[in-house]
Amino acid sequence: MADVDHDPQRFILAQDPVYREVCAELAAGDKRSHWMWFIFPQLKALGRSATARHFGIASSAEAETACQNLWTDVAARPEISELAANPLLLTAICIVYGENRKLPQDEFDLYDRIVDTVLFNRYPEQSRPAAAARSNLCVIAHGMHTGDELDEPRDQPRPDATVDEIDRMLQHYQDHRPGTELHKLNARDTREDLLSQSGLLLPQGDDRRAAFYHFTLQDFLAAERLYDLHADKLADVFRRRGPFAEWRKALGLLFGALLHKRSTTDQAVRLLTELVDQLADEQWRLGIRLKA
Repeated sequence: MADVDHDPQRFILAQDPVYREVCAELAAGDKRSHWMWFIFPQLKALGRSATARHFGIASSAEAETACQNLWTDVAARPEISELAANPLLLTAICIVYGENRKLPQDEFDLYDRIVDTVLFNRYPEQSRPAAAARSNLCVIAHGMHTGDELDEPRDQPRPDATVDEIDRMLQHYQDHRPGTELHKLNARDTREDLLSQSGLLLPQGDDRRAAFYHFTLQDFLAAERLYDLHADKLADVFRRRGPFAEWRKALGLLFGALLHKRSTTDQAVRLLTELVDQLADEQWRLGIRLKA
C-alpha cells in the first residue's frame, strides 16, 4: 500500500473533477468553492482538519527532494520533457513516477502508463468509457499517420485533421468492427467527447481542426493501432514505413509494443532476423537502434 505522504494520486483524484472550475476562479480572482487543500497544499504540521492533514506535505525538504528527483528523471528523458509543460500530463507523469520513485525506462511502457493515467482520471470510475476513448484515439492517430481510415493512403504522417476527417475515421472504424451492431457509436458525438474530455486530443484554431497535444502521443497511439492491425505482419509495416524519417518514433514504439504485449521475445527476434539487411545498412531508418 502506498504511503499517503508520498502518494500523488490523492491530488489528481481531488483535482480532476474541479480543475476547470478552479482555473476559472483563479482567472477571475474570485474563489468561490473549496479546493485550497489539494491545489496549494500546505505542510501537514499546519493542518488542523482531517482534510488538511490528508493533503498536507510532511516537510518542505521532502517536497523539494521529491520534485528534484522527478525533474532529474524528466530532464534525462527528452522524449517527455515537452509533455511536462502541460499540467494534465505533468500530473500523470508525477503519478507514474510516484508508483516506483522513477519513470519506466521502456518508452512504450512509459507512454502506455501516462495515457492510461490521463484517461482513467478523465473518465473516473468508468473503465469502459476510458478504454473506448483510448481505442478511438488510436484510430484517429492511425488515420492521421496512414490515411487508411480515409481511404487516402499517405507516406508521411500529418499532425492534425479536420473534424470531418475525424468523423470519417471513427465511422470507418465502426463500420469495420465485428460484433458491434448493438453498440453503434455516433461519430460526431464520439469526436466531441474526445475533444472535450480526453485531454489528449485538442481543438485547433477555429475548432474545425484537431491535433494531439504532442506529436509523440500521436506516434504512440498510432503504433498501438498498427500493432493491433498487423501484429503478425510487422516486417511489412517496417519495410513500408522505414524509409521516412517522420516514422522513426512510431516504428520504435511499434517495436516496443511487440516487446510489451508478447510474453516472450521470440517474435521480436524473428522480426529482427527478417529485417537484418535493412537494419545493418540503415539502423535509424526503421526506428530500431542496434546496440554494439
